[in-house]
Amino acid sequence: ALIEDVQLEKVPLNSIEVKLDKIGSVIRINQLRLSQRKGELVAGGWINLGEDNKNLDIHLSADNVDLSQLSNLFGIEEEIKGLTSFKAEVTGDIDLPNVSFSAKVEKGKFQDFIFDNLTFEALYNQDILEVKQFILDKEGHQIKGKGKIPYEFSFMGREKITPSLAEIPIDFILTLENTDLSFIKIFFPKDLKQVRGSTNAELEVSGTLNQPILNGSIVLTDGEVELFQFSTKINDLNIFLQLEDNLVKIKDTNFQIDQYKIYTSG
Repeated sequence: ALIEDVQLEKVPLNSIEVKLDKIGSVIRINQLRLSQRKGELVAGGWINLGEDNKNLDIHLSADNVDLSQLSNLFGIEEEIKGLTSFKAEVTGDIDLPNVSFSAKVEKGKFQDFIFDNLTFEALYNQDILEVKQFILDKEGHQIKGKGKIPYEFSFMGREKITPSLAEIPIDFILTLENTDLSFIKIFFPKDLKQVRGSTNAELEVSGTLNQPILNGSIVLTDGEVELFQFSTKINDLNIFLQLEDNLVKIKDTNFQIDQYKIYTSG
């Protein structure tokens, strides 16, 4: 079936093309194509919904798709903007799928945080999310991440087969290179009115979800923090922290509140 000039979940599309077959418990997606003015989303493969053999083999790809419209299509409430291209494959058991995913986003925005480019590549298998590459670039400054994180993912309920993730090892490295601290407003939108400052950090997370171990260092220079709850602004914030097996060592921290200069270490 081909439908032109249509709205799907209030998202305007130039056309939707669908070719499906159903044989027994197997639904075969011969073609699913959603076309926008400049981009398109394509999917194909099959899903077996049999009681004793629930599995799937689905591949998806997108080229220059508007992220704001894609997020509306999937009911995501947060403000997301940008153009994305991605490839994904989902195979295996529906309740324990194997997933490979790679994506690029250009001229992106998430809530109030604006960035130039995002590159992401990951594999998911047996409750382990392996981030092969995560690079977020803003004006030449980067946030990088790679490693393995225990994570639960399923298309359906996992109550009967969910294993404990508490003892699965974590192995993840996060690097910030001259990154503006404003990105943390994503995590504290109701607390932080304004935040900025150049941040360099390298953090290594190991151990398990039950007992994570954090090592690394964080350096912030020329920072500024303003909270919604307080009228006073923190200026000239400089921080140098070292983390050794979860022990935080304050090598040097100083900041100014009004006319007062405050120093701390320990």
